[in-house]
Amino acid sequence: MVAFWDSGFDGVDTDTLSRRMAVSKPRLYRHFGNKEGLFLRTLDHYERHVGASVFAPLAGPSDFAARLRGSFERLAENVTGRYGPTGCLLACVATAATRARGVRAFLFQESRRTRALLARQIRAATAAGDLPDDGQVEARARVVQDLIHAIAVRGRMGEPIGAIRTTIPVYLSLVEQP
Repeated sequence: MVAFWDSGFDGVDTDTLSRRMAVSKPRLYRHFGNKEGLFLRTLDHYERHVGASVFAPLAGPSDFAARLRGSFERLAENVTGRYGPTGCLLACVATAATRARGVRAFLFQESRRTRALLARQIRAATAAGDLPDDGQVEARARVVQDLIHAIAVRGRMGEPIGAIRTTIPVYLSLVEQP
Protein backbone atom coordinates (compact mmCIF):
# COMPACT_ATOMS: atom_id res chain seq x y z
CA MET A 1 0.00 0.00 0.00
CA VAL A 2 2.79 2.42 0.91
CA ALA A 3 4.45 2.07 -2.50
CA PHE A 4 1.25 3.27 -4.19
CA TRP A 5 0.85 5.98 -1.57
CA ASP A 6 4.40 7.23 -2.10
CA SER A 7 4.49 7.13 -5.89
CA GLY A 8 0.91 6.82 -7.08
CA PHE A 9 -0.44 4.13 -9.39
CA ASP A 10 1.44 5.38 -12.46
CA GLY A 11 4.65 6.10 -10.56
CA VAL A 12 5.34 2.61 -9.29
CA ASP A 13 6.26 -0.38 -11.43
CA THR A 14 5.88 -4.09 -10.77
CA ASP A 15 9.63 -4.47 -10.08
CA THR A 16 9.34 -1.98 -7.22
CA LEU A 17 6.12 -3.55 -5.97
CA SER A 18 7.55 -7.07 -5.92
CA ARG A 19 10.70 -5.85 -4.18
CA ARG A 20 8.78 -3.86 -1.55
CA MET A 21 6.36 -6.73 -0.99
CA ALA A 22 9.23 -9.24 -0.86
CA VAL A 23 7.56 -11.51 -3.44
CA SER A 24 8.67 -12.55 -6.89
CA LYS A 25 7.11 -10.87 -9.91
CA PRO A 26 5.67 -14.18 -11.17
CA ARG A 27 3.99 -14.70 -7.78
CA LEU A 28 2.65 -11.13 -7.82
CA TYR A 29 1.17 -11.71 -11.29
CA ARG A 30 -0.22 -15.13 -10.31
CA HIS A 31 -1.96 -13.71 -7.27
CA PHE A 32 -3.17 -10.32 -8.58
CA GLY A 33 -3.10 -10.65 -12.37
CA ASN A 34 -1.41 -7.29 -12.93
CA LYS A 35 -0.56 -4.03 -11.22
CA GLU A 36 -4.13 -2.78 -11.52
CA GLY A 37 -5.39 -5.95 -9.83
CA LEU A 38 -3.02 -5.37 -6.92
CA PHE A 39 -4.04 -1.72 -6.71
CA LEU A 40 -7.73 -2.63 -6.68
CA ARG A 41 -7.16 -5.14 -3.87
CA THR A 42 -5.21 -2.45 -2.00
CA LEU A 43 -8.05 0.05 -2.43
CA ASP A 44 -10.62 -2.49 -1.30
CA HIS A 45 -8.57 -3.37 1.80
CA TYR A 46 -8.10 0.32 2.59
CA GLU A 47 -11.80 1.07 2.22
CA ARG A 48 -12.90 -1.93 4.33
CA HIS A 49 -10.57 -0.98 7.17
CA VAL A 50 -9.72 2.72 7.15
CA GLY A 51 -12.92 3.85 5.44
CA ALA A 52 -15.04 1.77 7.78
CA SER A 53 -13.31 3.32 10.79
CA VAL A 54 -14.17 6.81 9.54
CA PHE A 55 -17.85 6.00 9.18
CA ALA A 56 -18.18 3.97 12.39
CA PRO A 57 -19.15 7.00 14.52
CA LEU A 58 -22.19 7.58 12.28
CA ALA A 59 -23.76 4.45 13.75
CA GLY A 60 -23.61 5.80 17.31
CA PRO A 61 -26.57 6.69 19.54
CA SER A 62 -26.07 10.48 19.74
CA ASP A 63 -27.61 13.20 17.58
CA PHE A 64 -26.53 13.48 13.96
CA ALA A 65 -24.22 16.48 14.44
CA ALA A 66 -22.30 14.64 17.18
CA ARG A 67 -22.03 11.51 15.05
CA LEU A 68 -20.88 13.44 12.00
CA ARG A 69 -18.38 15.38 14.14
CA GLY A 70 -17.03 12.00 15.29
CA SER A 71 -16.58 10.89 11.68
CA PHE A 72 -14.86 14.13 10.72
CA GLU A 73 -12.59 13.85 13.78
CA ARG A 74 -11.67 10.26 12.91
CA LEU A 75 -11.01 11.29 9.33
CA ALA A 76 -8.80 14.18 10.48
CA GLU A 77 -6.75 11.75 12.58
CA ASN A 78 -6.38 9.33 9.67
CA VAL A 79 -5.44 11.85 6.99
CA THR A 80 -2.93 13.82 9.05
CA GLY A 81 -0.68 10.81 9.50
CA ARG A 82 -1.59 9.64 12.98
CA TYR A 83 -1.94 6.06 11.78
CA GLY A 84 0.03 6.10 8.53
CA PRO A 85 0.59 8.17 5.40
CA THR A 86 -1.24 11.47 4.97
CA GLY A 87 -4.35 11.93 2.91
CA CYS A 88 -6.84 9.32 1.75
CA LEU A 89 -5.70 6.57 -0.60
CA LEU A 90 -8.94 6.80 -2.57
CA ALA A 91 -9.42 10.59 -2.69
CA CYS A 92 -5.76 11.63 -2.97
CA VAL A 93 -4.01 8.80 -4.82
CA ALA A 94 -6.52 6.64 -6.70
CA THR A 95 -8.25 9.60 -8.34
CA ALA A 96 -5.04 10.20 -10.31
CA ALA A 97 -5.30 6.68 -11.77
CA THR A 98 -8.69 6.96 -13.42
CA ARG A 99 -7.27 6.04 -16.85
CA ALA A 100 -7.32 2.49 -15.48
CA ARG A 101 -10.92 1.41 -16.08
CA GLY A 102 -11.07 -0.89 -13.09
CA VAL A 103 -9.88 1.88 -10.77
CA ARG A 104 -12.38 4.33 -12.21
CA ALA A 105 -15.19 1.78 -11.78
CA PHE A 106 -14.09 1.05 -8.20
CA LEU A 107 -14.04 4.76 -7.32
CA PHE A 108 -17.47 5.30 -8.88
CA GLN A 109 -18.92 2.33 -6.99
CA GLU A 110 -17.36 3.44 -3.67
CA SER A 111 -18.58 6.99 -4.20
CA ARG A 112 -22.14 5.75 -4.74
CA ARG A 113 -21.91 3.41 -1.75
CA THR A 114 -20.62 6.18 0.50
CA ARG A 115 -23.27 8.62 -0.67
CA ALA A 116 -25.99 6.00 -0.05
CA LEU A 117 -24.68 5.38 3.47
CA LEU A 118 -24.65 9.13 4.14
CA ALA A 119 -28.14 9.55 2.68
CA ARG A 120 -29.51 6.81 4.98
CA GLN A 121 -27.98 8.55 7.99
CA ILE A 122 -29.33 11.93 6.86
CA ARG A 123 -32.83 10.50 6.32
CA ALA A 124 -32.75 9.05 9.83
CA ALA A 125 -31.50 12.37 11.23
CA THR A 126 -34.30 14.18 9.40
CA ALA A 127 -36.89 11.77 10.80
CA ALA A 128 -35.43 12.29 14.30
CA GLY A 129 -35.67 16.07 13.89
CA ASP A 130 -31.89 16.62 13.87
CA LEU A 131 -32.01 18.09 10.35
CA PRO A 132 -34.68 20.13 8.58
CA ASP A 133 -37.18 18.18 6.49
CA ASP A 134 -36.60 20.18 3.31
CA GLY A 135 -36.15 17.40 0.76
CA GLN A 136 -32.40 17.95 0.52
CA VAL A 137 -31.21 14.50 1.63
CA GLU A 138 -29.20 13.76 -1.52
CA ALA A 139 -27.75 17.27 -1.64
CA ARG A 140 -26.65 17.01 2.00
CA ALA A 141 -25.08 13.60 1.34
CA ARG A 142 -23.08 15.13 -1.53
CA VAL A 143 -22.01 18.06 0.65
CA VAL A 144 -20.77 15.67 3.37
CA GLN A 145 -18.92 13.64 0.75
CA ASP A 146 -17.33 16.80 -0.64
CA LEU A 147 -16.28 17.84 2.87
CA ILE A 148 -14.72 14.41 3.42
CA HIS A 149 -12.67 14.91 0.26
CA ALA A 150 -11.67 18.42 1.36
CA ILE A 151 -10.42 17.13 4.72
CA ALA A 152 -8.48 14.35 2.96
CA VAL A 153 -6.76 16.78 0.59
CA ARG A 154 -5.91 19.14 3.44
CA GLY A 155 -4.29 16.24 5.30
CA ARG A 156 -2.37 15.15 2.21
CA MET A 157 -1.00 18.68 1.83
CA GLY A 158 0.38 18.47 5.36
CA GLU A 159 -2.09 20.68 7.16
CA PRO A 160 -1.95 20.00 10.92
CA ILE A 161 -4.83 18.24 12.61
CA GLY A 162 -5.54 21.29 14.77
CA ALA A 163 -6.17 23.47 11.73
CA ILE A 164 -8.52 20.87 10.27
CA ARG A 165 -10.36 20.51 13.58
CA THR A 166 -11.03 24.26 13.75
CA THR A 167 -13.12 24.03 10.57
CA ILE A 168 -15.24 21.05 11.62
CA PRO A 169 -17.90 23.23 13.34
CA VAL A 170 -18.21 25.28 10.15
CA TYR A 171 -18.50 22.11 8.08
CA LEU A 172 -21.25 20.86 10.38
CA SER A 173 -23.16 24.12 9.99
CA LEU A 174 -23.03 23.74 6.20
CA VAL A 175 -24.72 20.36 6.48
CA GLU A 176 -27.34 21.54 8.98
CA GLN A 177 -28.46 24.64 7.05
CA PRO A 178 -31.81 24.44 5.28
